[in-house]
Amino acid sequence: HQLRGETRLAQDHAESALALADDYGLSVWVALARIIRGWARVEQGALDEGVDELRRGLAAYAATGARLWRAQSLGLLAQALTKAGQFDDASAAVLEALDLVLATGEDGSAADLHRIHGDLLLARAAAVKRSPGAGPRIPERVATDVEACLTRALSLARTQHAKSWELRAALSLARLYQWQHRAADAVTLISPLVEWFTEGRDTADVKAAR
Repeated sequence: HQLRGETRLAQDHAESALALADDYGLSVWVALARIIRGWARVEQGALDEGVDELRRGLAAYAATGARLWRAQSLGLLAQALTKAGQFDDASAAVLEALDLVLATGEDGSAADLHRIHGDLLLARAAAVKRSPGAGPRIPERVATDVEACLTRALSLARTQHAKSWELRAALSLARLYQWQHRAADAVTLISPLVEWFTEGRDTADVKAAR
């Protein structure tokens, strides 16, 4: 449910898992349930509470000595911090996640982490105050860095035949193209992927792509 973007269902299952894991003293699962619940809270608009729970969940997970899924969880934290405008902390989280992928070889989330990094760079640039009425502008240097992150995400997803990660990376790259007034390039990128998904057309990512 978390991967599908179904926040309410993800939170419900996380709370059930948390109750069971707490009863049986399963500290790894307590921590992971907190991470998922924190993500769900962020996605439902409770930014401060969600970020706090994500941080506490990650700290509890680290205390167990486990590293499996930590990179992916750091990616969730980086996304949440980006939404909260805490760009320095978001950058630290996603870069730690990417370093962890290199150290452990657990690369299942690598494509999405590069996508998250690109989204962060774009959000940070868009948040810079401009003169009234000028609208947001992305410096060329930043746009180049964002495109490099997202192109890397696309390439990794395609190599892994991970269509969901490919769609997310393409969505982010299409948004950059829109900022650059390259609507035709955005359509060319997204259209084949939308057509590829004959199932799951009610999921958040496919709806956004459509």
